[in-house]
Amino acid sequence: GPGFELLAFECFFRQHYPVVELHCVSLDLATEWAPYCEALPTAVPLRFEPWDVRDGASLLAKAGGPIDYAVISYVFHHYMESDACAQWLGAWLRGPTPGPLVEAGRDGEEGGGLSAHASPLGTAPAPRGLFISSRYEDLRHGLGLLARHGVRPVRLIDQQRGRDDRQLALVLEDAPDPTPLPAEGEGGALLDQLTFENVPYEEHKRRGGHGGNFGAKRAREEYAGGTDGAGRDQRARQMPPDLPAPPPKPSAEEFAKARAARLQAARDRQAALLAERQKEERGGA
Repeated sequence: GPGFELLAFECFFRQHYPVVELHCVSLDLATEWAPYCEALPTAVPLRFEPWDVRDGASLLAKAGGPIDYAVISYVFHHYMESDACAQWLGAWLRGPTPGPLVEAGRDGEEGGGLSAHASPLGTAPAPRGLFISSRYEDLRHGLGLLARHGVRPVRLIDQQRGRDDRQLALVLEDAPDPTPLPAEGEGGALLDQLTFENVPYEEHKRRGGHGGNFGAKRAREEYAGGTDGAGRDQRARQMPPDLPAPPPKPSAEEFAKARAARLQAARDRQAALLAERQKEERGGA
């Protein structure tokens, strides 16, 4: 659900740049996500705003001002592969170079804080980082549209085992590539610290599948015997030919009741977190 990327950003900045003041906003067309997003245990308030990705003109107004870092999370393939979206993304990246990051406690000083009225894309500062997180390994159609507007991808996943567009940074076509961390020595040790093992999932590449299939083809695959790299036995096994039938689909009324219950549970959790924070601020009284 929306907001988890912002939680990850907050954890990163808290660890490496604790003096930077954060304002986190999740923008989504489905307002049902709001209580889930706002219930996440972030140290700073996580705001939710309804927004349509096709409406680039209102992006910065919805966010409350210029955006330093943005993640297009699991919406690019289905909703943003259009010339209109490519146009406003290009205009945004061509904006002026942003100034220094705002340090905590300095909001309102010259060069810092959030503006009350966002400037149009191309006039407001460009983002420092614009990322795509996707389920699909092949986004060539949408990336082709972006290329028409002077935007190219920097692939953040190793391409040696085939094309993989699931994690991208978007930059202007004449921008230099970021310097990758060396795989050996100090760089390799840092990579080990920053990367979760096998995330994003890449094991399927050894068997010729595709990440966008969500594991459907893997359900009936046969695994060969032998040992893995650590010497553990990998006995041949095969999924049974007849998989269990899926549970019956709930009626519209049942689905509505279940969704209402989930939303109420999220609201209750949010209220409990708020009460806990207020208690801590009062010194545990």
